[in-house]
Amino acid sequence: METRTIAVLGRSDRTAELMGRAIPEGWEWRVFEDLASIETDALCRAAGVFSLQKSMAEALPEKLLESETPVFLDAVCETTATLPDHRGIIRLNGWPGFLNRPLLELAAPEERRQPAERLLNEVAWAFRWVADEPGLVTARILAMVINEACMAVREGVSVPAEVDTAMRLGAAYPGGPFEWAARIGPERIVRLLGLLAEKDPLYTPCPGMLDILANKP
Repeated sequence: METRTIAVLGRSDRTAELMGRAIPEGWEWRVFEDLASIETDALCRAAGVFSLQKSMAEALPEKLLESETPVFLDAVCETTATLPDHRGIIRLNGWPGFLNRPLLELAAPEERRQPAERLLNEVAWAFRWVADEPGLVTARILAMVINEACMAVREGVSVPAEVDTAMRLGAAYPGGPFEWAARIGPERIVRLLGLLAEKDPLYTPCPGMLDILANKP
């Protein structure tokens, strides 16, 4: 039986999380950690490609993008309309902490979905299509929770460690908002909130949010 390949592009700290997912017998991972290591023929032979680094996504070969091979891009903030108009590109919630969850969160126009669904069903990965909006669903909700947590700290209601404990024990979150922010990266959170705030001021980032997240006790 011919071995089938899933190609992954990105730094080892990002690819390791995705590769924690189980794949069936007869499948293998092929990792490209930087631009110099990319092999066009290997990418084009892959059954699917996951690009977890923006600079590498911008260097994907045209031959691959013109095919129907599903190309999953870590594109939490970008909508499909802002990405290259290629038939195989699928938006993926690729934030740290979301790549090895039970359910992959995806967005794409209806006409692009079938090849991606076929691949994911073959490797037995659960997934869900969501609205093609900035933040998808989970990232948008979590960003708002982190924003509210920063507001509480700024107003002297609590401190980060206590907020994290309250959310883990009281709301059964797998991690507190400040723990999640540290894992995801504060800049990603603030960028998403800024984009969402352009249409809804409820998402306006807490004043001094980056400082609060950087200096949490």
